[in-house]
Amino acid sequence: MSADRQAQEASARYDEFCTMVDAAVFNSVTQCADTGVFTSPMVKVNLIRDRYIAGEIERTAQMASEIHMEVSEAVSGHYGSVNDSEMPPMPAIDTLRVALSLQAQKIASSAEASVNQFRMNVVNGKKVGSSVSQAARNAASLVTGADRNFSDRRGKEWKGNVYVRTLWRQAYIWSEASSVMFMVADHKKSLAVIEHPEESHASNGIIISVTGADGYPTWEQVRDKHFHPNSRAKLKPYGD
Repeated sequence: MSADRQAQEASARYDEFCTMVDAAVFNSVTQCADTGVFTSPMVKVNLIRDRYIAGEIERTAQMASEIHMEVSEAVSGHYGSVNDSEMPPMPAIDTLRVALSLQAQKIASSAEASVNQFRMNVVNGKKVGSSVSQAARNAASLVTGADRNFSDRRGKEWKGNVYVRTLWRQAYIWSEASSVMFMVADHKKSLAVIEHPEESHASNGIIISVTGADGYPTWEQVRDKHFHPNSRAKLKPYGD
């Protein structure tokens, strides 16, 4: 499955997760508005969060396995020999899992904050009826919109689903490239080349050193510029 497809599906799963959290909060506060009895939805919200995180971890493992098999076949085909390599380290996958867990926890925490505010309004003497109904709507709205945004280190605001989609694309692209480098080295070779679908693109044809001992740029030196989340560049084995 391509990076684009992986990212799109991950974004859709994130939206579904947020919708389920919204529903749990909204059902709880509107039930209170109707009956005067408040039951916290946080047990359900946390269960939704945990299931989402577990599902994403499983899918990242599937993605890593697919990348490993595809790269292994491609590199072996290039050199005309097969090495039964174990799955290489993919630190970008670990980074993705952490980021997704943090974002899921942020949504759950935002839901808890809205629920606590609603409960305080009720405890402080607001009558069950129109005022509580309005409080219910306010509580439900607090877990949407800006609370779902993510601010990066540069202060840029990202919509949650766009952020998740970007995380997945970056993890896929970096994991694929790191797998190529690992398997090139496993074949006792030291060079890889960047290929881009546009032949005139600045990154196309750049040779990099897997070992850092050949006088060519290293992965660390080309990574951020040529393998950003929207990149269409691919790393390929170079030479015979």
